[in-house]
Amino acid sequence: MITIIVISFLALLAFVMFRKYYLKHWSDNLDVKISILQQELVEGETGQLEEVVTNGKRMAIPMLKVAFKTDRELEFEKRNGSKTTDMYYLNDVFGLKGGERITRTYSFVPSGFGYVRIDSEEIIAFDIFFTVKEMMELKEDEVLYVYPRPFYSEKFAFYLRQLNGEIITNSI
Repeated sequence: MITIIVISFLALLAFVMFRKYYLKHWSDNLDVKISILQQELVEGETGQLEEVVTNGKRMAIPMLKVAFKTDRELEFEKRNGSKTTDMYYLNDVFGLKGGERITRTYSFVPSGFGYVRIDSEEIIAFDIFFTVKEMMELKEDEVLYVYPRPFYSEKFAFYLRQLNGEIITNSI
């Protein structure tokens, strides 16, 4: 009976100590970088977004959630964990061993033109027992300029030539 109590006490002590250590060091040498690989696109062209998560320490992170938002004009391929309202919210879940680096690339097509920006990302980590949830926010400065697609029409070109001809005729 005493053996069970001692083992239980030692297990509880180990649990508390590991949890305290994890809370203090989970974000050490953790790097999360989100990049838009193209700085400029024309409306309708395909672009790519790259997400790189690096755990530079020996301690594993059993579950890391990376969440960020971008303009809803970027149409990503259908994915689980994403939601579109006034913005497009992306959520990715990673399990990282010590010293591991994971890179994910996603394709998107801008449906409108303008200025698209990713300015921050939220990182949520859970400990190995899933009893503690820690959170931090990182600042990003990723920018994409989407230009309108070129417009060409035979009818428009005809009227433009006609207008130019009238201007030249009237100026002589």
